[in-house]
Amino acid sequence: MLNYNIIYANDHFIIHKWAKIMNIKWSVEDRQFIKEHAAHIKDKDLAKALSLRVGRPISLGAVRKLRQRLGIIKKSGRGICELEEK
Repeated sequence: MLNYNIIYANDHFIIHKWAKIMNIKWSVEDRQFIKEHAAHIKDKDLAKALSLRVGRPISLGAVRKLRQRLGIIKKSGRGICELEEK
């Protein structure tokens, strides 16, 4: 099974098949950014915005994992940017 990392770099998304991305130490500001914007921005766009903000590539999977760890659950469906009711 291949593990794909989708990252935003050089103004476009790149799919890495074998490259491992270093573990990210999330800052308080990054966590707060995800908490504030997860309700109305797709995870892919959050990864793009954070990559531009911090100046290093951040993968879609890393953003999704952190969002889930923070207890923020999105509704399922393509293009839906709403949170699940708790």
